[in-house]
Amino acid sequence: MKARHAARELAFFVLFGSEKQGQPQLSLSIIDNPTTTPVDWHTVLLTTIRTLMSDAETTATEAWNDIQTVLETVQLAEADATVNMESPLSAPMKAVALPNTQEAIALFAKAKSALEAVVDVMRLPELYALAQQPDTAAFAAHLLQGLHQRLESIDSAIAAHSHDWPLERLAKADRCLLRLAVGELMVEAENPFDASQSVAPSVIINEAVELAKQYTDEKNYQFINGILGQVVRQGALTAALK
Repeated sequence: MKARHAARELAFFVLFGSEKQGQPQLSLSIIDNPTTTPVDWHTVLLTTIRTLMSDAETTATEAWNDIQTVLETVQLAEADATVNMESPLSAPMKAVALPNTQEAIALFAKAKSALEAVVDVMRLPELYALAQQPDTAAFAAHLLQGLHQRLESIDSAIAAHSHDWPLERLAKADRCLLRLAVGELMVEAENPFDASQSVAPSVIINEAVELAKQYTDEKNYQFINGILGQVVRQGALTAALK
């Protein structure tokens, strides 16, 4: 099962890195039949790494500028405080309470997200190594091919239970995780990777939730868990396969 867990994470990163304007743009080497065209994971992952590194660099640069802005604001707040304005120039600066503004909170939240993005990218070298293992690579390709073949049905199943949150409004990571998990549920129900060892829907959902805890905002995993549970319980999965 470790190989499958790594494969799901690998598939998530490839899907995340390939998305443009809300739609997966998967490599032809993944979309094609692996029995005739083996997936070139070196090229796929290199492209994914470059995309994610570029995104992380942009986000980190913006966050750095935001932190500089907050720092300047804090310094001015201290220097302009009455207790320091009335003190002699030779007196040491006295500490003051920081202004708790929504703008400052938003900037710090953005900086936190930037750091998380950088940490996530640091997982890519390990995943690259795991992709060289035949079982992991084969299952990751199986998931991505199944998703590509059923994307319209997958999106319909998700939309049926995310009433106030259309796919285009979801965070990119949430959208990718939902698509990947619903896709796996459909693939497992219709064309399992290993007919001798079926995977229960609860296992697929739990795996998606674990990835959500690692790669999405706090508490978003509850939303993902709820959507996937409804897809399984209320027949959206069966209806989509008809």
